[in-house]
Amino acid sequence: MVGSLFYLGGLPAVTGKGLAAVGFSMGAAWALWLSTFAPQEMAAVAAFYGTEGLDPSTARAAYQGHYAATDDYEPLEGVHRLETTLKQAGLETKFYVYPQAGHWFMEDNRPDAYNPAAARLAWRRLVRFLHKKID
Repeated sequence: MVGSLFYLGGLPAVTGKGLAAVGFSMGAAWALWLSTFAPQEMAAVAAFYGTEGLDPSTARAAYQGHYAATDDYEPLEGVHRLETTLKQAGLETKFYVYPQAGHWFMEDNRPDAYNPAAARLAWRRLVRFLHKKID
């Protein structure tokens, strides 16, 4: 993952303000971690239903989170704790909680969990965030 980050950052086509990581579930935890491991390169992180206890002391990225109101894997207590930690560190942070959504609400290959309305709204928010932070 770290090698990919530096490889992508060195490509001539990468001309924005920095790189972004978007992660889902466990991938969200990795994206959050990456923002503390390579803070100079990371301009933005979007986490979907994933949290990780991280030390934000080295982080510089802006954070956006997308979480389900009902999620056995990522209870709202942990979501709020992460949001508070990032904000207290002075990092730009905006988390969204989607009512009537559960873990995997973005994944249309999971008919048991997919929530089309929440997925569309989260996608629009994500795209706006990325345009603002890395264009």
